[in-house]
Amino acid sequence: MISALDLTEIAPNISESDLQAILDGARHAAHEVERPAAPVTTYLMGMAVAREIAYSLTDVGRVESEPLHSCDKRVCAENLAALTDLPFADSSSMDGWAVNGTGPWTLTDAQQLERNQASVVTTGGALPTGTQAVVRTENGTLPGNPLAAIVALTTLVQPMINRMLGQQLQPFISLGSSASLKGGRSGTRLVPGSVVDAEFIPAEFSGSAMLRGLSRSTGFAIVTSQVEAGNSVDFLPLSI
Repeated sequence: MISALDLTEIAPNISESDLQAILDGARHAAHEVERPAAPVTTYLMGMAVAREIAYSLTDVGRVESEPLHSCDKRVCAENLAALTDLPFADSSSMDGWAVNGTGPWTLTDAQQLERNQASVVTTGGALPTGTQAVVRTENGTLPGNPLAAIVALTTLVQPMINRMLGQQLQPFISLGSSASLKGGRSGTRLVPGSVVDAEFIPAEFSGSAMLRGLSRSTGFAIVTSQVEAGNSVDFLPLSI
């Protein structure tokens, strides 16, 4: 896109060195940066160039001091120093798995990766603590997610079949939890486990690829936020 425009016409103040730097950067992004980072890089470059061109064609008004709440649609006259790290956390540049160690890896949804553990990440998503590398989706041969499959069957397929057969939906059961249960990163988390003496016992092996823990479970605890040990939690029995 940049090479197809005559930047010297729409930005007459641009120098030859700046023009060459822009074209070199676009060429590097197009030919040497892997997808999906390449189109994102080129897009961000285009946005930055367009912004600078717009600034160069605009007369700067007088500088005023205003309270923050009245500064909407204004620009700062001076650079601001960030008070925190931006971005606030290391993020992934691709879809795939954040990994620790050399593998083979065990899938987990923990915020802290231990040796030979992996966690699913998406482009732009925060990386778990302990991440040493990211394996691209196209290059991965990790196992599937049987936990997600059973969750989908229990929460979507089975209720639909029950409705078609005119049967009542399976009610939730309120139980005390024997251990603390972490809430999901964004939304509800279903934790596999069993009921012993009217108390929910989370499965010892509860990773997304852990068939051993899933096979010993009789249902799921529905966790919408942090649940402390001894507090009540809704339990959805497995009906398959």
